[in-house]
Amino acid sequence: MRKMSEIQNDFCFQVGVLDMSVRMDAEFFRPSFAHIETIVSQKSRHRILADYVLSMNGGATPRLSDCSAYDLTNGAVPFIRVQNLTKYGELNLDSYKEISRSIHEGALARSQVHGGDLLIKITGVGRMAVASVAPDGFEGNINQHVVVVKTESKEKAEYLCDYLNLDVIETIAKRHSTGGVRPALDYTSLRNIPIVEGIDFTRLRNSKKAIKVAEARCLELEASLQAFLEELLVVKNKKTNGDLYYVQSFYEMIGNSWTPNKFKRHGLKQKETDSFSLTDICSLTKGQSITSKNVVKGDFEVIGGGKTSPYSSVTYNTESGAITISASGAYAGYVWFHDKPIFASDCIVVRSKDETSFLTRYVSEVLKVYQQQLYSLQRGAGQPHVYISDISNLQIPYMSLDRQKEIIETVDQKRKVIKNIRDKAYLQYEEACKEINQYLLS
Repeated sequence: MRKMSEIQNDFCFQVGVLDMSVRMDAEFFRPSFAHIETIVSQKSRHRILADYVLSMNGGATPRLSDCSAYDLTNGAVPFIRVQNLTKYGELNLDSYKEISRSIHEGALARSQVHGGDLLIKITGVGRMAVASVAPDGFEGNINQHVVVVKTESKEKAEYLCDYLNLDVIETIAKRHSTGGVRPALDYTSLRNIPIVEGIDFTRLRNSKKAIKVAEARCLELEASLQAFLEELLVVKNKKTNGDLYYVQSFYEMIGNSWTPNKFKRHGLKQKETDSFSLTDICSLTKGQSITSKNVVKGDFEVIGGGKTSPYSSVTYNTESGAITISASGAYAGYVWFHDKPIFASDCIVVRSKDETSFLTRYVSEVLKVYQQQLYSLQRGAGQPHVYISDISNLQIPYMSLDRQKEIIETVDQKRKVIKNIRDKAYLQYEEACKEINQYLLS
């Protein structure tokens, strides 16, 4: 490979044949990536992640046909997946799958997770080597896209966690990952990530504490906003034993999914006011299938089955001002309003037929109030789905156009306050990370 001083372009460069004995993908030889790893390796004084690892094990996802793995009657444990890991170093336990204690202590005994263990993402799109530390008292297991690392102490695990989540180190991890559609980092490459000792993470950790405080305040404000919208748009019936044992007429089930959650009596119910079914006032269309293989990175987000966009595209198929509802996956039913053009993929696109009667944005706020109900409409064990037929009869209360605009304005003001609180806290974290990244490259 030519010397760095001779390379003028990070997108057009030359590599000697002898330098390509192990890897042949251009991304691995990108000059900026190679330069970053060279500097960090020199700073590490040949210390690598393997020097701190007592054990490293991957998990597995039990087959759906293995009934014992999902029989939770004799105990269950959290089953941690990639989406439960965060770059802020803490496990996100707001939502997780569960497996039986019997398989946790049997076939998956090697991948058990306990408090103080370091968890690292090794497979999937987005950031690579995202790390989190299991909280004290935690017990769970992992799938094949995560590894659990045992270290000599929780303090050491926390240091490695903060280190791996730095952008500079993530660049090194991504450089060594392989695969196009679903990138993966093999164990050897992970173990060989250079580790620089003696970094002062005090400022970064203080910023993470500030994020916790900010998030707690934001959750309070969001709960208040949700209560405001529910009071305005819907009411809840009192929960009774009828939720556990009840009779549903066959007539009411025709054309519907036959799932108990859908007919629960304590679900949200419309106020006594004029309302219209979603399909009467909105167009409901399916997104267009697309894969990362067929995508050329561009300015338009591709909206699939998750809460975030997995990649971008140079083209779009949906104008701004549309609602998407995730059609499959763990977050099937997720409501998202888009104020810019998007490429709608694995989702349902919702748009008002007449903006002078129902604003699409207003409809999105009503649907967000129904969010938990929409999640409960998921069908299918392996890959849950929500279909157009499931949501077409959702009732949207009618309000005057001026009233709709007032509601939107109030919601925007409240969300702006929440966003400012969050942004301030996360900005402190990003600034702390930037300072350490600059130190590593100095």
